[in-house]
Amino acid sequence: MYSQILTLIGKNNMGGLGEIVKELNLPKQLLDKGEEAIKAVLGPSITEISETFADNFRLRRFKNQVKILSKAQQYIEKSGFEPKQIDLKILAPLVQLSSLEENPDLQERWSRLITNIVHVEGKELLKQNCIEIISKISNEEASLIDFLHELFLKERKARYERELNDMWIRTKKELEEFPLRLFSFSLN
Repeated sequence: MYSQILTLIGKNNMGGLGEIVKELNLPKQLLDKGEEAIKAVLGPSITEISETFADNFRLRRFKNQVKILSKAQQYIEKSGFEPKQIDLKILAPLVQLSSLEENPDLQERWSRLITNIVHVEGKELLKQNCIEIISKISNEEASLIDFLHELFLKERKARYERELNDMWIRTKKELEEFPLRLFSFSLN
C-alpha cells in the first residue's frame, strides 16, 4: 500500500491529495471509518483544539487592530480635523487587511493610511488601491518607497532652487508645482 501511494504521488505530484485518494480506489466506507476513528480517539478535544487556535488567531488580529486604530486616532486628534465617514466597501477590507499586519513599521503605515482615508473626500478607487497595495508590500519594499520619496523631495527642492536662481529662467512656480513625472531615479 505504501509503495502504491508513493507511485501515485510520483504520477500526480501536480494533482493533489484528492486525486491520489481517488486513484487508490479506497472505498468511501473505509475513509469514513478512518475519520470516525480519529473522532473517537480524540473526541471533543479536536473541536476544542481547533477553537483554541481560532481564538488565538482572533486575539492576535484584534491586538493588531487596536494598535493601528489607536495610532490613527492619535494622528486624527493631532491634526484637528473632523474624520469623514468611510464607505463600507472601503471600511471592510481596510479593517480586515490591516488586522493581519504584525510588523510595527507597517502598522504605522496602516495608521497613516487610515488617517488619510478619513480625511480625504471622494477618490474611492484610490483608497481601494492604497489598501490593496499596502496589504501586499513588505517592510523592505516600504523602505524603498520611503527612500525614493525622500530622493524625490530632495531633487525637487534642488531643481526649484536652480530655477529660482537662474537669471534666464526665474521660475514663477512654487516648490509643490514640480510634479513627479519630471524626475527619474537610478537605484544603482
